[in-house]
Amino acid sequence: MEEGGLECYTCVLCNEFLVETPRQAPCGERLCSPCWREHRNSGESLKCPKCGEKIVLQECFPDKALQQELTKLVLRCGNKDCSWKGLLNSYKAHRAVCRHEPLKCVNGECRQVVKREDMEEHVKTCVYSQIPCKGCSKPIPKCHMEEHMGQVCEQVLVSCPEGCGEMILRGRLKEHYHSKCSQYVRLCSFEDLGCSAKGNSQQLSDHITGSTSEHLNLLKTTIDKRGKDVTMELEELRVKIKEMELRITEGKSSESLKSMVQSVMKLETAIQQLQDGFGEMALLVQTLQATSYSGIFIWKIPEVTRRRHEARVGRTLSLYSAPFYTSRHGYKMCLRLYMAGDGSGKGSHLSFFLTVMRGEFDSLLRWPFRQTVSLILLDQDRQRDIVQSFRPEPSSASFQRPRLEMNVASGCPAFAPLSVLDNSSYVKDDTLFLKCAIDRTGLDAY
Repeated sequence: MEEGGLECYTCVLCNEFLVETPRQAPCGERLCSPCWREHRNSGESLKCPKCGEKIVLQECFPDKALQQELTKLVLRCGNKDCSWKGLLNSYKAHRAVCRHEPLKCVNGECRQVVKREDMEEHVKTCVYSQIPCKGCSKPIPKCHMEEHMGQVCEQVLVSCPEGCGEMILRGRLKEHYHSKCSQYVRLCSFEDLGCSAKGNSQQLSDHITGSTSEHLNLLKTTIDKRGKDVTMELEELRVKIKEMELRITEGKSSESLKSMVQSVMKLETAIQQLQDGFGEMALLVQTLQATSYSGIFIWKIPEVTRRRHEARVGRTLSLYSAPFYTSRHGYKMCLRLYMAGDGSGKGSHLSFFLTVMRGEFDSLLRWPFRQTVSLILLDQDRQRDIVQSFRPEPSSASFQRPRLEMNVASGCPAFAPLSVLDNSSYVKDDTLFLKCAIDRTGLDAY
């Protein structure tokens, strides 16, 4: 029999042949066992697609007479150009391998239907066949490869969209923007203090240079507010300490006494930290002057007597200068001074150091930093400056490209005896002047 004349041997629900134990509904139509089991397990109510009567699955019984009839039924394959014929129970097995069977392309997005025998050749030419991307190796449909390479693949080199001229892997653009790109628009580093300016590296550099006064005002406002907060906190802590001292005086338990002493020590430490922080902020306002871009920086330090005392008692151990540069787009650095000494010079010498800082143009510079550095205490009578020079050690972490805000300071722990601070040639009007000179020989002219 031809497939087209076998409607009475097909399931009323799925229209497939009733190869496996057929069941008959009360209306006379037949269901295949797979459909019967599926709907019985789901609990769905059914209507016969032909007559519209409700199909009660519990009343659908195996049709043994039809099953016997089906075992003797001889069929021809319904696929065009196929000459196969055989028993019904072999029909499904044949259809599973019939080379004339129409199949949907194995590539998900392709909607074309081709014969099984033509599928292999079709897949070779199908525009939806997947091939590995040359950049990221992910399987991508042929027809989407150009779009993938042009807009998506993270392993493709692209020209920086911001126009800085560098070629960057697309997947590393974000990192490039925040670390190297000279054209990427950033916020001013004084944003946290209230500055709303933004621009690329050059624009921000010009802004920083031309807005020192505005930034100082923002910084002063912030420090004034913080100073008031610190004063209030100090007063509260002093009250607590007095309460603790009173309780210690009246205390009877040794354990209670020990606990109270520890609390007092913690409070005193907190006071010291607040005082140190306030001192550093006040110094920053005093030292933030017009930035130098010549590699030569003169640092004025007023109130030497007070600062020496604060260093001796451990209140403010070191001072930082404002940043300066070797050129407009050169290395960024600052100076650090220990007025009571540090390391091998502690208690006997001034310790004077250079600190390399993270700058906007570090990606354009050669690393490690190798230029000769001269640290100088100026004789205000212009007769005998104190000078120490050194050439950076290339292997030192202090002169590698900074990953944090600044590297570890390096320089002269025994720069000059502390007694020079008592010499009127070096300290006049309670003020001293320090100088740093960077040898710019061989530096690129950025």
